[in-house]
Amino acid sequence: MNSDTIKLLKSCNEGCRTASNSMAQILPFVKDPEMKNTIENSSLKNEEMAVVCTSALEARGKLEREISTLPFLLTRLKNDVKLCFSSSPRTVASILAENCENVIIDTRKAIKNCPKADRESVELAKSLLKARRELLEDMIEYY
Repeated sequence: MNSDTIKLLKSCNEGCRTASNSMAQILPFVKDPEMKNTIENSSLKNEEMAVVCTSALEARGKLEREISTLPFLLTRLKNDVKLCFSSSPRTVASILAENCENVIIDTRKAIKNCPKADRESVELAKSLLKARRELLEDMIEYY
C-alpha cells in the first residue's frame, strides 16, 4: 500500500467524520420533516462511507486520524451561534452547504495531491464528493 492511498483514505475519513459531526449537531434544530429526512438519509450514507474508510485504514494497520480539535471546536461554536439566532431551514441549509463545500474542496485537493492512490480509494473519494454534492443541491432549495 502506498502512502498516497493512506493519505487519501485519511482525508476521506476526516471528511466523513466532519460531516457526521455537523449533521448530528444540526439535526435537533431541524423542524421541517422533509429537510430532516434528507439530512438523516445523507447522514446514513455518510456513516456507511466512514465505516468503509475506517475499515480500509484498519486493514492496512493505520490508525484513523482524529479530527483536529481546534478547527472542529471553532466550527461547532460558529454553528451554535448561528443556530441560537435562527434555526430556520435557511440557516440550517446554509450551515450544511458550507460544510459540503469545505469537504468537496478538501477531497478534491486530496485526490489531486495523491496521484498514486489505488483505484478503490479514489472511487471512495469520488463517492464522498458525490454525496456532498447531492446534499448541497438538496439544501439549495431551502435558500
